[in-house]
Amino acid sequence: LSNKIIIKLMFRNGSVSDPAGKEGLTELTADLVTSGGTNTMTERQIREFIYPMAANYSSSTDTEVTVFTFTVHKDFLDKFYPIVKGLILTPSFKQEDFTRLKSNQQNYVDQVIRSSSDEEYSKLALEELLFRGTSYQHMISGTSKGVSSITLDDVKAQYKNYFTKNNLTIGIAGNY
Repeated sequence: LSNKIIIKLMFRNGSVSDPAGKEGLTELTADLVTSGGTNTMTERQIREFIYPMAANYSSSTDTEVTVFTFTVHKDFLDKFYPIVKGLILTPSFKQEDFTRLKSNQQNYVDQVIRSSSDEEYSKLALEELLFRGTSYQHMISGTSKGVSSITLDDVKAQYKNYFTKNNLTIGIAGNY
């Protein structure tokens, strides 16, 4: 029996929730939640605090859902829960974190996906052709033009409008 506890928060909003002209917004929003800290702690402070607990967390955006995953040993759940709560309820949304993450996403969309795998790039091109004219047309990370047009205010609005309790399914597994 594992002593780990895994908490998954699934929001029913993926890249299909990206507004036209802002393709990539949902993924950038999720990345900023998990890589930007909270109103009381920076990401670095959080990582240093949870390191001795062997805890971790991440986000994953897909076409129709965004999932936040939190993993911690059962003995540290009480200490770890404020981190979970802070990241989800009071993300910091600092300009410098936004700028860094947007730059990374822009680089991925413009350079990495094209040069890393011909097969992956071909699958994305086929999906774009198959779903042309729908909200499924663009890749999850967005388009070059879409990512470049995203502002921090766009991220805050996307978070406020789509990362809500009415859009949420909670899953807990492990030894709790």
